[in-house]
Amino acid sequence: MFYRLKKKFFHWQLIRNFSPVLKATPLVSQPQAPLALVTLLNHNDLLIYLLALNSAFKHLQPCQIHVINDGSLTDEDLSKLRTQVKNITLAHIKDVPNTNCPKGACWERLLYISDLVHKVSVLQLDSDILVNLPIPEIKQAFLDNFSFCITGQQNSTLLPVTEHVSLAATFQGQQVQTLAEQALGKLRNSENLFYGRGCAAFAGFSLNSFSRKDVEDFSQQMTEHLGLAKWSEWGSEQVASNFIISNTKNRFLLPNPRYANYWPDQPVDYEKSAVIHFIGTNRFKKGLYFKLGKKVINAF
Repeated sequence: MFYRLKKKFFHWQLIRNFSPVLKATPLVSQPQAPLALVTLLNHNDLLIYLLALNSAFKHLQPCQIHVINDGSLTDEDLSKLRTQVKNITLAHIKDVPNTNCPKGACWERLLYISDLVHKVSVLQLDSDILVNLPIPEIKQAFLDNFSFCITGQQNSTLLPVTEHVSLAATFQGQQVQTLAEQALGKLRNSENLFYGRGCAAFAGFSLNSFSRKDVEDFSQQMTEHLGLAKWSEWGSEQVASNFIISNTKNRFLLPNPRYANYWPDQPVDYEKSAVIHFIGTNRFKKGLYFKLGKKVINAF
């Protein structure tokens, strides 16, 4: 009961603070732009998605804007999206072909990107992202055809798989990301592969950097090593995203804490971060998300 009341209070806080985003000047998606912003969206995240999008769009325009409906968006939600984003591309998760990867858990998002990246560069933008400062290096990365992703820790490094497996051997628990990283050494050609422990919340995929086949092949190998039930758990798609980015020709991990996941108990001045990923209920701690969110709203 306490959890439900707390959840309702958090939702009320979001509506109270961020409803003005529905009155913002509509953004305009450019169907011919060389960059697409892609988000898998849930009904409960509509307001914060529009906040995230407004915070990012001004730094990255012109760009295409794509939303994948996870099945929960209502007709009213879709109407609001069309009002706030002119020319928006709306897809449905059921319309994304998926015969060789786990169902749900963001896999359709990665597959959608794999089909789109042959035409344009793609930025995967989670709803709980806020762009707080100018990000010229992101625009330059796409111009130079580099892939990248945000990281969770300041010491995250892109490593050969052989080295990352040794590091992963020290990880504890049975979470799918831990087990998958420990199994990377079993992949075909593992001695020539790389892995960086990033986060899919803010991930860039350069033009022609990978294919649907790359995703499906990685997923099928992991299914063989971990079993379908374990590999279907939440978090497996993030491992795949990290792996794909780590093995593109041009790639890098974004510097942390300039690009950071928000951990409220860490001694980091997040107000100096350019991009912040406010994970889960962390966004309700210490008031920073609301402070920076209001900053976005005040800007328009």
